[in-house]
Amino acid sequence: MQTITVSAALLAALPSVMAVGKAVVVNNCDEAVNVWTADTERGQLGPESLKAGGTWSEEYHMVGDGSSTNGGVSIKLSTTDSCEGAITQYEYTYSSSGDPDLWYDISNVNCKGDACPFYTGGFYLDASTPVDCGPLTALCDAVYNLWNDDKATHGTESTSDTTLYLCGKDGDSSSIEVSTESASSTVYSSSYATSIAVTPTSSYVAPSSTQTPTTLVTSTPAAQVQIESFVGGDVKEEAVEEGGNIVTEIVTQYATAVVTEYAKRTAAPHAHHRREHHHHGHPHYRK
Repeated sequence: MQTITVSAALLAALPSVMAVGKAVVVNNCDEAVNVWTADTERGQLGPESLKAGGTWSEEYHMVGDGSSTNGGVSIKLSTTDSCEGAITQYEYTYSSSGDPDLWYDISNVNCKGDACPFYTGGFYLDASTPVDCGPLTALCDAVYNLWNDDKATHGTESTSDTTLYLCGKDGDSSSIEVSTESASSTVYSSSYATSIAVTPTSSYVAPSSTQTPTTLVTSTPAAQVQIESFVGGDVKEEAVEEGGNIVTEIVTQYATAVVTEYAKRTAAPHAHHRREHHHHGHPHYRK
C-alpha cells in the first residue's frame, strides 16, 4: 500500500514537471500563410501552408542544451511561396535555466511599411506581455524594426502558450480596404532620418536570470550614426568615429534570410546587423 501511494504521488507530479507550452499561430486572414521554422539544430523546416481560419503550433523547442550560445527558434511567416525578402518573424528562445525561461519577440526587420505581409490586417501576440500591431500600421513600435530594438523582447514561463493572431484576434481586420494613400516604404524610411547612437560589440553574453538578454560587450567607443536613406532596399549609414574619420556602411534590410545553405556554415548568433551580434538569443540567419 505504501509503494502504491508513493507511485501515485510521483505520477501526480509528472504533469507539472513535463508541461511545456506551445508557440501557436492562428490565421484569421482571408488568404493562406506559409510557415517555416529555423534554428541551429534542426536547420530550416517547411513551408507548411496555413489556410485561412487555420491554426499552426509547435511545442517550444529547446535548441541543443538550451544554452544561450545555441540561440532560439525563428518562425517565418509569409503570404508568398518564399521566406526570403518581406517576411514577419515570430521568435522565441527556450532556455534550460533562468527565470523566466522563455524569451519571445516579433520581428519586421525584413520588411518596411506596407511591404510587410500583415500590414493590412495587423496581428496580435497573446502572451504575458502582449504585442499589438493594428491594421495599416506603417511602423509598429512593439516589434523589431531595426536590429537593436531590444524593447521588443519579453520574457515569460515556458509552461505558458504564446499565440500569434494574424489579421486580428477576432479576425475582424482581414477585409480592411487599403487606401491608395496608405503609408509606403519611402515614408517609413524618412522617419528614420535622425541621429542615433550604436555601440560596436564583439561577443554574445548570456542573459542573467533576472534581466532581459543583452549582448552589449563594448570593444570600441560608441559612434554617432546618421541613417540617411534607403539605397535599393538597403540602409546607408555614415558613422563618425574617433579621430574624425567617416565610415560608410550598408545595412541590408534583408539581412535575416532563411537557412538555405545551413549545412555549409555555422549560424551566427545574430544577423540583423553587419556585426552579427544578438540581444535575445534568436538566430536570424543570413545566406
